[in-house]
Order: sequence, then C-alpha cells, then structure tokens
Amino acid sequence: MSDEAGGGSALKQEEKKHRGIVAGEITYVIQGDRDQFYDWDSYGFKLTVPHGVLPPDETCEVTITALVGGKYHFPPGADMTSVVYDIVISKPLLKDIIIEMQHCVALKVEGHLSTMSYGYAPYDSSTIESWFEYVDGGVFHVNSRYGSFHISKTGSFCIFAKR
Repeated sequence: MSDEAGGGSALKQEEKKHRGIVAGEITYVIQGDRDQFYDWDSYGFKLTVPHGVLPPDETCEVTITALVGGKYHFPPGADMTSVVYDIVISKPLLKDIIIEMQHCVALKVEGHLSTMSYGYAPYDSSTIESWFEYVDGGVFHVNSRYGSFHISKTGSFCIFAKR
C-alpha cells in the first residue's frame, strides 16, 4: 500500500494501549543498505525489507503490535481471519516493505483465493475505534496459511475472508 507521505510518527504509549488487547509487541531497526528478513513466528508475522527502502546511511524503526481484541468495525460481509497488527513506521520509506500475516483459512483450491483480502484502518488519535476497509493488492496461495502485502505507511492491518 504505497503512500506518497509514507511512514508516520510513532504513537504515544497512552494512545497505543487503547487500540486493543495487546498479545505482543516487537520493534525492528531497519537499514537502507541491505535486504533484511524478520520472522516473528510466535505471532504469525514476517517482515521483508528490500535494499533501498531508506538511504544507505539511515535507519528507522518498525514496531509491530499484535492485537487480539479491540473496538473494530469491519466492512459488510467481512470475516476477520487473522490477528490485527498495528504497524508503526518511524519515518517515510523510499519504497514498500513486505508484510506476511498468518490467517486461519484452509485455502485448498484456487477458487478460495478470491475470497481473501487484506484490511486496513488508518490511525485516528481522536477515537479508540478502528474502521477497517478492504484493500487491493494482497497475495494468497493455495495450501499456505500466510498472505503477503506491500506497505509503506503506518496503520492497522488484518486479513478478511469475504462472504
């Protein structure tokens, strides 16, 4: 999900605690001069950082918070099939990073793939509620419990199965 403005400032601790029930949180320091891969296996999350995401001499933080409950609003016909991940990128990126999220749907045949979608909710510090919308661009595969998605901005992400 590209965004010209990119990134976003880190949320204050008091804002983050109201976005949902925190199962876990991790922060990665990413660099622009090399490819990087992080596997947060215990929370079903993977992060791929391609070379050139930042200028070679710069770093930034990517904080991922796994949430298992909160005041979420989903589009009609959407069944949430993953944890909600709040992703905070501390500065604008030059290109997308790739997130992979685990879901709970058995994708046995090609026809199942079209029912899957990523969901995105922007941060709104004026409310503790998150309003998710479907977003285009996620990739899902038969016999895989992960979907992948390109992002470059802060927000909340999850995976939906469409009814």
